[in-house]
Amino acid sequence: MYLLYILLTLTCATITTSKPTDNGFVLRNVQDVKPSNKYTSTCKPTVMEIPIKLDGCQEKTVKLFGCVGDCKSDTTLNVYTNKLYINCSCCKNDPNDEIVFYTNVYCPSRKQKVEPVKVLSAKSCSCKPCFNKSVI
Repeated sequence: MYLLYILLTLTCATITTSKPTDNGFVLRNVQDVKPSNKYTSTCKPTVMEIPIKLDGCQEKTVKLFGCVGDCKSDTTLNVYTNKLYINCSCCKNDPNDEIVFYTNVYCPSRKQKVEPVKVLSAKSCSCKPCFNKSVI
């Protein structure tokens, strides 16, 4: 299985300042931090060319669908705990909704001259968590 491209977009918010705190941050208005604009994902299945390289075989390029695009991600400072909360979304395929096909690779230096290779292709893509929510 091949790993496909993952693109991220980070959105950060600003905190206004006027009163110093113990950690060096200065706060004027403590309020919920919200992204400044609405975001639309561009995550979608896209045709890709992937080379298949096996020892003793000729390289073969196959076309398949991979997930390409960007998804909303953000990092927020909790002013009460002084911790950063990271919310990261990545463009990923649904592993339960893949297209499976086989292609033959010619291998002149092997006993078995033709090697069948299983190829997985994305059928649908969506924004999913890159990892569990994290706190720094």
